[in-house]
Amino acid sequence: MKHALIALLLATPAAADCVTAADLATGITFKREDGRSGLARTEGRNIRIDYSTNNDAWNDTRVARFGVFDLEAGFHFDDLPTVGGGAPGYDWSFSGRPPEPTPGKSFKSKVTQKRSEDIGTEFVPPPVVSTYQATYSFLDATTATLSGCPYTIVPTEAAFSDGTTQRFLYFPDLGLGLETRTRGLERANGERRGLVALGKP
Repeated sequence: MKHALIALLLATPAAADCVTAADLATGITFKREDGRSGLARTEGRNIRIDYSTNNDAWNDTRVARFGVFDLEAGFHFDDLPTVGGGAPGYDWSFSGRPPEPTPGKSFKSKVTQKRSEDIGTEFVPPPVVSTYQATYSFLDATTATLSGCPYTIVPTEAAFSDGTTQRFLYFPDLGLGLETRTRGLERANGERRGLVALGKP
């Protein structure tokens, strides 16, 4: 009986060292189907996400509420480094308080974007400010298995009046959302961003 109990415990998802919300303090690792690895960890009330920890040139680092509502970001969508140029940085603010994604709900807000760029000289151009409307739709919850562990997920779709769209998978038990698709002029387009693994550093 004792050996059977041990075997049962080893067969449960807990044996796969599944991540929990507490792991966000030290970091949760993830991998996308395009081969890039990432790391998410709490930063104050928000989450800092590095979507490309295994590539020095390609950069996609963000600070986001629940990992879904981007507040700060730095992008360099190229496998080749640049010399003498600057990568743009972004700051966003919402007219309303972004809510935790809840199935069947939605969130609409005016978004103010500040785009700045350090061009590597003493002259720093002023930020470019623009505004647009955003609609976040939280779809029905479902279950997915990653790295041998079952997780509840809330697919989240965001549409912006500037033509950009995003898709996230929000993990309510982790308090973490991760982007799985982006289409838009200011971001790298690509469809192979689905998640294939979650883990610990």
